[in-house]
Amino acid sequence: MRRAALIYNPVAGVRRRANVIAEIEAVLTEGGVEVTRAPTLGPGHATEIAREIATRDAADSVLVFGGDGTLREAARGLLGTEIALAPLAGGTTNVVTRSLGLPVHPLRSAARLLEATPVDCDVGLCNDEPFLILASWGIDAAIMAAVSSPLKNLGGRGAVVLGGLATLWRYTFPETAWTADSERGRASFVAACNIAEYGGDFRLAPDASFFNHRLELVTFEGRSRLAMVRFAINLILGRHLRMSSVRSQPLRELRIPGPDTAPLQLDGDHLELAPPLYVRLSDERIRLLMPTERNR
Repeated sequence: MRRAALIYNPVAGVRRRANVIAEIEAVLTEGGVEVTRAPTLGPGHATEIAREIATRDAADSVLVFGGDGTLREAARGLLGTEIALAPLAGGTTNVVTRSLGLPVHPLRSAARLLEATPVDCDVGLCNDEPFLILASWGIDAAIMAAVSSPLKNLGGRGAVVLGGLATLWRYTFPETAWTADSERGRASFVAACNIAEYGGDFRLAPDASFFNHRLELVTFEGRSRLAMVRFAINLILGRHLRMSSVRSQPLRELRIPGPDTAPLQLDGDHLELAPPLYVRLSDERIRLLMPTERNR
């Protein structure tokens, strides 16, 4: 990493102080990296910034101080290019940061990235929308839709937990019909996972990985508050795949025919995409910076 663009959402997560950006820049500069600041101005801007950097060959790495959603936007702009991407934990749950084995502190992450190497990684697609973590239909998307950005910025994971409790009280657990390769089913929660981690460091799909060239399907068929609470507790304990209402399997292509589905989220961002929806791996890969000891 010689030249790095530092994309940051000025209001993402709970670390909003301007001096954090200056401290990150100082760590990188002392490590011999030429840093260019690139603040985002709103949703989707990180994609425009990353795409312009790739077009102009303005950096060999793009670092994102923000949430997983901002990282996903940057990945959209870099997909298929030689420019490496990496997170600097600045969001609410920092799932990709944890998956890459980076510290969930931006300055420590910056220091570790000085010795990181770029690795080609799988990227999922939901129609034309890329994702690094997962695409899922269910209560998690409803929670992301209900928790406003200002509230999440103020309260971090606590705001998501409170929003989750409020959503759980009124959620009706609609079913989503799915077709995975040659199998069909219906479930109140459907997830196509590109990596194991979910909601922080919980492992929703233990066999999923940036490197195995497939997605993992996880579905949950419970349709009550009590059933969802049991699923959440078992997920925390790492026992959810033992539940009879949960199934997991390797996945090449997932089809959500619609027209009615549960809410959709990609990498923690609620999206409204019109069905039918097709989920698969992208033919193009993303280069992610990874600590050398985690390089596979």
